[in-house]
Amino acid sequence: MISDFKVMPILIFLAVTQFACKSLKTAYEVSVKEPSAFDLAYILVKNKNFEYRVYFDKSNQKPAWRSLSHLNTIYEEVLKFNTNIKDSVELADVCFVSNKNYTSPAMAKTRWVIQNQDSTKLSSLAKNEIYSLLPHEQVHALQQQFGVCQQLPRWFEEGQAVWIEYKVLSNIDPKKWNEQFLFLKKEYDNAVMNGDEIPVENWGGMGFSVEAIKRQLTPEGIKYLEKHGRTPPGVTLSFTPEDATDEHSIASHAANYYKSYLIFKAIESDIGTQELIIWNSEVLEQCYDSNQIINSLKSKYGLDISEKLK
Repeated sequence: MISDFKVMPILIFLAVTQFACKSLKTAYEVSVKEPSAFDLAYILVKNKNFEYRVYFDKSNQKPAWRSLSHLNTIYEEVLKFNTNIKDSVELADVCFVSNKNYTSPAMAKTRWVIQNQDSTKLSSLAKNEIYSLLPHEQVHALQQQFGVCQQLPRWFEEGQAVWIEYKVLSNIDPKKWNEQFLFLKKEYDNAVMNGDEIPVENWGGMGFSVEAIKRQLTPEGIKYLEKHGRTPPGVTLSFTPEDATDEHSIASHAANYYKSYLIFKAIESDIGTQELIIWNSEVLEQCYDSNQIINSLKSKYGLDISEKLK
């Protein structure tokens, strides 16, 4: 039971919202849903471009509101690198909880869970997770608008997400951008020094044993995995080194992320940032597979990236 949960009056909510969004030019519509027996309370945030929910347990009411200025700033930046947003899109939801064992009841909609143990503010760890996670993952939420695109290669999905993530973080949190950049670059450089091959053209959706993945999924999650060949969006899994398959270690995934990013950087260097944004939208709208992506770059810009994928 959560009958002891009291949502603060709506006037206070609106005052906090105005404070949280005062530095942004965009007007936001905010509403609040009280908790039910089946789920947590949430704040629904909308503007003309996107909407999302911020769920929170009874000890994270204030931190959830304080997160809005961070989330809105990140999302506004992410959308600057997408030209195919014609209507308001649903971004992945965020959930602030103190229970380390919390699991979301929703399988159909992505909900990124962030641990926060301070009832008065966002902890430094929670802020760190917001900036480490959401600039990347909300790109995937935008990609999922084109859910019929089952053939979109992972190197494109992740390359675009890392490219936009770095653009956003370099604008709003250069320190965090540098930390994440150096981590992926180190793993990539180590792989190159060791003579490892990094063939992102064959980069699949799973880098760990199926058994290690399935034991952490609900029955619905297992059905999704078997149908789509990947875990449901937003599912958080944990692994030991023994769970990694021979061809995909944790380090090799980091190298794949960085190599995919380098491909996007190389394309940007040749055709420019704005043209890359436009071309990204074409790939998503046309639902290209890897060969179609390669051919599109050849025909439109005279670029051949086939060797870079090997």
